[in-house]
Amino acid sequence: MERNVGHTVKNTNEIKNPKLYLLFVTGTSGAGKTTLKDSLQHLNNEFISIHDFDEWGIPEDVDENFRIKRTGEWIEYGVKNMKENHKSTVLFGQVVPHEVMDWVNQYDNINTAFGFIDVDLKDIENRLHERGWEPQLIEANLIWSSHLKRFTEAQPDHVIYESQGKTKEEVAAFFEKWIMYKLCVRSN
Repeated sequence: MERNVGHTVKNTNEIKNPKLYLLFVTGTSGAGKTTLKDSLQHLNNEFISIHDFDEWGIPEDVDENFRIKRTGEWIEYGVKNMKENHKSTVLFGQVVPHEVMDWVNQYDNINTAFGFIDVDLKDIENRLHERGWEPQLIEANLIWSSHLKRFTEAQPDHVIYESQGKTKEEVAAFFEKWIMYKLCVRSN
């Protein structure tokens, strides 16, 4: 479901005293997270820090324990970024919302929101096949995609963006608007 994220400012130069957030854009392998992150690099400025979950490296024997530990490291980074630099952090990767919240709940008053890139499963299958993935890994990834979507939908502050038939520019425009909306909206 594509949620209307409302009218926002046109660029980050218009932002005054932004609301601070940890924003997470998730989706399964092949959903377009890295392409989206690269398309939004122009948002990196004095208010926003954009990162890829994997930019600190990934060991060969990656597992759930590594993902949970790395999630905690990113939360620590994001909270420090908020407190010391007065910046929001946008993290792109296969983050699991309830694992994020397990870490975030250790802090007070941390605004957190999740975006999910919803891609047709056949498109994901084709993309991963083109990358040389084995059929059993592709199938597991497709199942994981449905779990990630369900986990994201369980969060009170989330958006699901159905990217079927959309260009990468349309996907980037939606998520840019969502990010800007989060930074500018004040709760009373």
